[in-house]
Amino acid sequence: RVCRFRGHSDAINVVKIFPRGDRVITGSDDRSAIIWDAASCAVLHRLEHERRVTEVAALGGDETVATIGLEEGVAIWSVASGRRLRTLLAHRSWLLDCFSGIEPFPQSDRLATYNVEAVVVWNATSGEVLHRFANMTDWTNG
Repeated sequence: RVCRFRGHSDAINVVKIFPRGDRVITGSDDRSAIIWDAASCAVLHRLEHERRVTEVAALGGDETVATIGLEEGVAIWSVASGRRLRTLLAHRSWLLDCFSGIEPFPQSDRLATYNVEAVVVWNATSGEVLHRFANMTDWTNG
């Protein structure tokens, strides 16, 4: 069966498949990320942002997702409810940054975020910064 994911009203910037393969998350210029059921193509949750969404990631255990919109910070969302749980702030230049991203640690509540100024490792559950690698000598380009 071929799915047609219908729900975004503008260009899709990023698509990621959850580790178990049962869901998909997309980020779009329409200022939203959508969590989809991979089998039925149904929209499970629309995650609203103030600006376009440039990066998404399913975090360990498939219970939370992280999204980056072109506003400040990384939003952490509940997959079950679609509710924003917290916003992680450690990078100063999100709006000016064309190279920013999220990399989840497998089977963990940790994630790394990166942009041209730093790589930051977080505990996504608590929002605590665990490590910060700054003053990079070269651009970080995931």
